[in-house]
Amino acid sequence: MVGDLYECHYFTENVGEHGLEFDYQIRKGVSSTRNAIKVLEFIGYPQEIIYRTNERIIKQSTL
Repeated sequence: MVGDLYECHYFTENVGEHGLEFDYQIRKGVSSTRNAIKVLEFIGYPQEIIYRTNERIIKQSTL
């Protein structure tokens, strides 16, 4: 949507026993992970919500 006005950057994360752990290495581009879903899973959201959300992402990526 922003075209050439901005560059996207991200850093990766892992879910550890204390929550999300970020590597703080800035990378150019768009993250391929869904850390918001990982947060929901970590804090105990119902598995049905996590499952349906992941299914929706998979469905959208095949369009």
